[in-house]
Amino acid sequence: LSSDCISDGLRLITLATQAQTFVNITGAGQGVAVMPNGDSALNTRGIPGTTIRRMNLASSVVATISNTSSSFGVAVTPDSSQAIVASGEGDTIKRIDLATNTVVGATPFGSNQDYHNVAITPDGSQAVVVGDFNTALISLKTDTVVTLYPDGGSNVAISPDGKYAYISAYASGNNVLLKVIRIPGSTVALNFVAGWNLAGNSVSTALNVANTFGDAALVTTVWKWVAS
Repeated sequence: LSSDCISDGLRLITLATQAQTFVNITGAGQGVAVMPNGDSALNTRGIPGTTIRRMNLASSVVATISNTSSSFGVAVTPDSSQAIVASGEGDTIKRIDLATNTVVGATPFGSNQDYHNVAITPDGSQAVVVGDFNTALISLKTDTVVTLYPDGGSNVAISPDGKYAYISAYASGNNVLLKVIRIPGSTVALNFVAGWNLAGNSVSTALNVANTFGDAALVTTVWKWVAS
């Protein structure tokens, strides 16, 4: 919102000098994501809009990306080639080609209406999208839900190593929970000492035996001998 509370838009702040520049964007004020290459910022528009805005950070020129329907959370792949837009309950997750500013894929999943409800893994292959009652791990190669988790929440972030998604959720009494999801396909580094070691972990998440030891069907309890 502009300083006179009349115009919607994006406010650019230079961190070194704290200088501010306001760019008027009609219908702005929802989710925002900056491309990792620093080219542009993407701005979602909530329930009324059927488009999102893309603002060039060097020139402040604003372009429109159409056919997104409602838009809330937005995230950009690490290589700045694609964006993922969450469109809310009863809608789909849109995949946008940023070279052409067009929607090129859609995954059937209804997100919540928070503005940080989508995050992309560091390798750019998957996205975690939070709904009101469940959470989806989505393949960005096939536009399909890979895993559906039974609990929803509010906002999501992914660890820098791509192994975990952290989801905030409200509980009774205005308490906030932080849910942790182990992203399938990531592996665990195990450190052994001399002697017999019982392989497990110190948290409630399961040990990924198939990834770590090769075949989950052949394993019940894992012991490993390490010579002194």
